Amino acid sequence: MEYNDTQYEKDRKVYGYLASLPIVIALVHLAGFIALQSLISYDAATQSFSGTGALGVVFSFSSFSAILASASENIGLIKALPAVISIVEGLMLMFLSSQAVKGKHLMVSISFYLYLADTIVLIPTIILSLLHSYPLAMSVTDIIVSVLIHALLLAAFIYLYIISERLKKFETVSKEENSGESVYRK
Repeated sequence: MEYNDTQYEKDRKVYGYLASLPIVIALVHLAGFIALQSLISYDAATQSFSGTGALGVVFSFSSFSAILASASENIGLIKALPAVISIVEGLMLMFLSSQAVKGKHLMVSISFYLYLADTIVLIPTIILSLLHSYPLAMSVTDIIVSVLIHALLLAAFIYLYIISERLKKFETVSKEENSGESVYRK
């Protein structure tokens, strides 16, 4: 079955919706981080953290850094370090998404690989949480929520990436056909 203009238009419409996916991802994770920032507290008497329920909703880079920073038992550091990481990663995804919406397919690839890296960091975050080697750890619920969110969003990203590549290939072939060049170069 050959890819035609009708299929291109359908893919273009889906691409238009999915290209804003990194913005949605950034907003979900940043909202989770705002919840974490407002809820987390440290009790020096029991040497334990409370209000960590949103740890599974934030970027893996942020939750990983929060877990590592918890060794210092400095609540300011635990809030500040992941905040900076969340803001930087969120802004990067928003910028990449705004460029992808404009039709710059490379930005889809970059945002896909950025989120893939964030998903890979989820593995050591889960391991550290299960080992309880740091005072702050993700609960089993946090782990399940985080894995589900990352799996769902990564699947959507893969679909966006596939559509982006298909559109880019069709646009390249169409441009070559319209310019009078051979479609099949040697």
